[in-house]
Amino acid sequence: MALINNGYKRGSKVIVEKYINDVMATGYPKTYNALLSFPGYNALTQAQFAELSSAAHTDRMNAFQSYVEGEEAGSSFTDNLVAGFERRIYDTTSCPRGW
Repeated sequence: MALINNGYKRGSKVIVEKYINDVMATGYPKTYNALLSFPGYNALTQAQFAELSSAAHTDRMNAFQSYVEGEEAGSSFTDNLVAGFERRIYDTTSCPRGW
């Protein structure tokens, strides 16, 4: 079965910045990558990540979110994610449909 673009691009990295009194904390920013292994999930290539079914992608990203929020006390994807950097974004310029 051939893969067909559906117009969505998938994000795989989260950059966490931590400030104390308006100064970046030591060791930050930190980058977390959903393509790398984390508890319960093996590492994937970019192609494997792109080929995940919608359900598998949602499961992996839910687990990745829980992992990052567990590593970074007080962080929240719901409250702190910058608009335009969601898990998946409809963008037919970067991901032309049917290609």
